[in-house]
Amino acid sequence: ADAAATDRGALGDINWSYYESEQKLILVGYNAGIMPGYSNEESYPWYKYRDNIKTLVIGSGVHSIASYAFYNYKNLEEVTPADYVSPLERIDEYAFAKCVKLNYVSNFFWDLKTIGDSAFRDTYSLKKHTISFSVENIGQYAFYASGLTSVTFQDEEDYKASSLKTIGREAFSGTKLTGE
Repeated sequence: ADAAATDRGALGDINWSYYESEQKLILVGYNAGIMPGYSNEESYPWYKYRDNIKTLVIGSGVHSIASYAFYNYKNLEEVTPADYVSPLERIDEYAFAKCVKLNYVSNFFWDLKTIGDSAFRDTYSLKKHTISFSVENIGQYAFYASGLTSVTFQDEEDYKASSLKTIGREAFSGTKLTGE
């Protein structure tokens, strides 16, 4: 049997549930699946659990992760879809910046079009990442000073042709990428 949620609520078109025993936050969207944004991380209802969340599960119907939604979540290690493929379309600026233990972000976000400015900035533990073929825009400083040593862009050999159109200024600066 699944453990009962420690806490739950709604934010815009997103229902959230926090599970203390699993150190997991699950987001499920409905209607447009848009997460309202705030200019700081303290405004989000799950902020009080920031030191305990290790896993973020982005469930069905979630189309956006708003600015600063998980900024500076020092123990967040993993971002993954609940289903095999997620409808997530947008990760806004600073959404996961300063998540220093973040080491895994699934590439099964096949509708993801935009990775916002500084979205994964200062994610020192993120060493390898595969960018979904659906991504069109990578914002400036998106992975700045992350721990990246390897980035793979999915292409037609994997699924279909990459949709990438723009990579913002210094999107991968301050990493250990070598360009091989």
